[in-house]
Amino acid sequence: MDAKKSKTTKSTMTKVHDISTAQANVDSEKEGPDAKSHCLTFVNEVSILGVKYVTNQNLALLRRIIWLCFVLAGFGFLIYHLHNRISYFYRYPSSVNIELNYPDSIPFPSVTICNNNRFRKSSLNASGELDVGYLYTTPNTQTTRNLTGYNWTEFYRTHGHQAEQMLGAPGACRWNGRYCSPSQFTEVITDLGLCFTFNHGDTGLQTKIIGSTFGLTLILNTEQYDYLDTTFNAGFTILPHHPDNTPYVDNLGFQIAPGEFVSVGLSQTKIQNLPPPYGKCTDKHLAYYSPYTTTHCLTECRLNFTIRRCGCRETHMVPVDDVPECSPLQYWGCIVGAISELADEYINCACSVPCLSYDYGYTISHSKMSNAFSQVLSATYPTYTKEYFLENYLMLSLYYTELNYQLIEQQVGYEGLALFADIGGALGLVLGSTLMTGAEIMDFVIAMGMDILYQK
Repeated sequence: MDAKKSKTTKSTMTKVHDISTAQANVDSEKEGPDAKSHCLTFVNEVSILGVKYVTNQNLALLRRIIWLCFVLAGFGFLIYHLHNRISYFYRYPSSVNIELNYPDSIPFPSVTICNNNRFRKSSLNASGELDVGYLYTTPNTQTTRNLTGYNWTEFYRTHGHQAEQMLGAPGACRWNGRYCSPSQFTEVITDLGLCFTFNHGDTGLQTKIIGSTFGLTLILNTEQYDYLDTTFNAGFTILPHHPDNTPYVDNLGFQIAPGEFVSVGLSQTKIQNLPPPYGKCTDKHLAYYSPYTTTHCLTECRLNFTIRRCGCRETHMVPVDDVPECSPLQYWGCIVGAISELADEYINCACSVPCLSYDYGYTISHSKMSNAFSQVLSATYPTYTKEYFLENYLMLSLYYTELNYQLIEQQVGYEGLALFADIGGALGLVLGSTLMTGAEIMDFVIAMGMDILYQK
């Protein structure tokens, strides 16, 4: 009786176990494949060459290890390459493209001409202000005059050399094969005093044919007989420049002497720079000068420094409300004495290059004035000798030698598209993958995360 009961109990327990096992299998089937199975399936299907051989249980262990080394080496190279390319991208490299352009015509530059002698001695004697004129050229000159209230701009215009005398010879001005007149030259006060600019403010003059015949040809009179005793270099200082730029003739111009024929071959260069982070150019607003150029920025820096340090502005600088012009005594006593401090001021002003600028290069050739030319002038002015013309006159010719301009353009050296192309190239080279492999990995991770979340 007991044996029969025991047998019945054992049979019942076996059925319960079978039912539990069956129920577990049903639950397992409902849950679907486990995480390991998901990973194996992903490894076998993902577009990364070599990974499936690492997880293939049917391959020998040594072979799987070798494939693991290949895959790890590929990933190592990829990480190094990514670091290299991304670091290079964030260095913001730039390149320079240089090309020649051949337009139908080229704008002619402004040409500023300054006599190396600031004031005419005869004019100063006539007004009784010779001592004032020497104040500008000699630092230790003394005067008992009261210089308060002097209009120094008018002083320069009154006593400086005049365009009518500078271009007084017959046929002294020719532009593009036609005669021009002194009225086409504009008075400007520069760092060399009263000067005259041809094509001031951009009058739209264009060169369509190269050569001296179609450029600017001038016969200039230095009036050396009217020089101050403190002027040691006879002749003119010449500066070709863009019409929008203020001429700084003393620092940027070239000198020519009487008794010569001077030929100046011009060339134009257009420069385009990039702003940060790829370059250093800027087009910031200046308070007194426009447009922005490095020279304008430095000049404004000097203007502010002079106003702050000396309480005045130099005559060739732009007028500023309630700021008087510096007298020659203030120039020698304050401005010249503070030149050493000006270097640090320039650094603090941080005058970067402009994003767009024009540069005019030139080649200069000289020849001595011929006897034939001096004889032509002698016939026009019979009261003057040949030596007089050799000491006072010169001929200047400015023209384009080529009907082209050079473009120097700073360009972005490594853009985002190039970065992605390099990354894709490295993926394909070492792992046989593409950027879409990243999408596959993201899809797998999201799917696994969703499965785990729903199972909980």
